[in-house]
Amino acid sequence: MANSVRGRIVEIGQVERIQTKGGTTFEKLECVLDASRYDAITGEKGYDNFVVLEFSQNKIEQIQKFKVGDAVEISFELTGNRYQNQQGETKYMTRARAYKVDPIGKTKTESKVEQAPQVAQPQKGGDLPF
Repeated sequence: MANSVRGRIVEIGQVERIQTKGGTTFEKLECVLDASRYDAITGEKGYDNFVVLEFSQNKIEQIQKFKVGDAVEISFELTGNRYQNQQGETKYMTRARAYKVDPIGKTKTESKVEQAPQVAQPQKGGDLPF
C-alpha cells in the first residue's frame, strides 16, 4: 500500500552526511510540508499539520528540484527502529522516508508558457454556398 501526502513545501533542509558504524557515509535531507486541512466551504484552516519527510541517498535530488511554496504530492514509506535509552527504557522511532515527489499544478520553478490561440479551420462540404 502506497502512502502519500499533499501540501506546500515550507522548508527544505541541508544535506546531512552521517558516518555509519560500518565506516560508510550516509546522506539525508529533511523536507517540511504544510499538509493542513481546509474547510471545503469556508476555506478556513482546520488545524496545523506540518509533516517532516526524510529523503536519503539518490532520492535527495528529487526534492531539490522544488522550491519553498511549491505544491507537491510526496509518496513515502514508514520505517521504524527500536532502541534502549540510557535509562534502559525501550523506545521507538518512526520515520517517513520519501521516495517520489510529484508537482501539483504549476510550481514556482516552471516558467509561464502561453500557447497561441487555436484558429478554426473551414470544413469542406459544409452548408456554405461556395
